[in-house]
Amino acid sequence: MKRLMLMMLCTGLCATLLNAELIGYWTFDSDTCEDSSGNGYDGTMNGGGYDGADVPTALSGGKSINLSAGDHYVIIDSIAYGAVDDPFNFDKSMTVSFWAKGWPNGQWEPFISKRGENNKGWHARRYSTSSQVGLTLRGTSTQDLQGQTTNASDGFWHHIAVSYNGYRQRIYVDGVLDRVNRATGSVSNTVERVVFGAREYNGENGIGYHSRVRLDDVAIYDDVLSESQINILSDGCDPTAVLEVVQPIAYWTFDNDNPTTNIVKDTSGLGRDGTMFGGAYTNDVPAALAGGNNEFVGLFRVP
Repeated sequence: MKRLMLMMLCTGLCATLLNAELIGYWTFDSDTCEDSSGNGYDGTMNGGGYDGADVPTALSGGKSINLSAGDHYVIIDSIAYGAVDDPFNFDKSMTVSFWAKGWPNGQWEPFISKRGENNKGWHARRYSTSSQVGLTLRGTSTQDLQGQTTNASDGFWHHIAVSYNGYRQRIYVDGVLDRVNRATGSVSNTVERVVFGAREYNGENGIGYHSRVRLDDVAIYDDVLSESQINILSDGCDPTAVLEVVQPIAYWTFDNDNPTTNIVKDTSGLGRDGTMFGGAYTNDVPAALAGGNNEFVGLFRVP
């Protein structure tokens, strides 16, 4: 098989990826909101319940949390209110990943939040009254980013991830990049704590904006993950293992392409197909690649 592959292995971005750490990870599988990252950031369920019968298929079992029956939420109470070393106060680097089923029943209601209003904190939430995911990062040049796909609002399980690296905000739905936006600035700190399914506001234990959704496998990182790593998480990869995985951001083998079409398929799964301009396929391939049907000779461009 021939390979033309772009890898995140030796650039400054890759160095950032390899330094990312999992701050908190909540599986809910043991009927608790225990933090499985080993950092001890446990949460407390307020209402709601654990459900082993309704979980994302990709996770192959375990349990989810059901917050849909009322004003229910989970608060990460192992962080003291107003702690100066709160690890969920991000500067310019973060990724939040989770599975969600159902759609917040009111405008701007969050899946995962850390206040996110009054110029403080952040949200992954419903964008206004729309059917799109929103990313709110107070203190940055674009404080509310609206996604594009409406898939996540269809009542089925979907993987959602949001990230920021100091110059790009990104929203992903089911492992696919949904929206990317240029932005600058630092995410403003806030004394309020992380909440699943609602948000804390106006002082300690002021909880509101309950979204009434189901959630599973919530993972929060202190740095940006790559598109490939997000894609792997959406396939059900353990969030503790994804940091060890470096995947190609594009991969063109030319082996299975139809010589009669000008489309050069990207087999990385990220959809970066190329377009052929002239040129041809040939069976003259490097011996080390052990064959393959076609090798492209010529020019192609990736949009």
